[in-house]
Amino acid sequence: MAAPTAGRERRENLAHLLRKHPELAVRLQEMVAPAIDPAAPAAEAWGDTAVRFEHAARAPDGTPQPASGG
Repeated sequence: MAAPTAGRERRENLAHLLRKHPELAVRLQEMVAPAIDPAAPAAEAWGDTAVRFEHAARAPDGTPQPASGG
């Protein structure tokens, strides 16, 4: 299990990145934050988060979606 400070540092880094770069591609990283946060409940699988992230990232420009399940 990751050290609690690692999760806090990741959240702080993401918050800083979002303040500097509010673009959609950066904002989408908020979707991944719970999956990499050791303090968050492990109710959601990393793979599910990654698939949702990819679908959301492709949607604005009409890029074809990947097949379900990655």
